[in-house]
Amino acid sequence: MDCVRSALYLGTGFDTAKKVTVTINGQSVPVLYGGPQSPSADIDQINAGPLPASLKGAGTVNVQVTADGQAANPVTLTFQ
Repeated sequence: MDCVRSALYLGTGFDTAKKVTVTINGQSVPVLYGGPQSPSADIDQINAGPLPASLKGAGTVNVQVTADGQAANPVTLTFQ
C-alpha cells in the first residue's frame, strides 16, 4: 500500500477500550496508540497512520472510529 508520512491524532472519550479501529473513506488505517493523553488522564487519544496516499487530494472523507465494537459518531475531514 502506498502511504503518506502522516498520521491522524484524535481526541476521544473511549476510556480503556481494548480494540480500537479507524477507517477513512472505508480504508482501514493502522492504530498506533489508543489510551490516555499525557499529562491529562481525563482525555484519551488515538494515533493512527500512516495514512493511505490515496487520501492526498481526496477532498472531504468520512472517518469512523470503533472501540470495542462500539462505533463513535462519524466525522469528516478534508484532504487537499
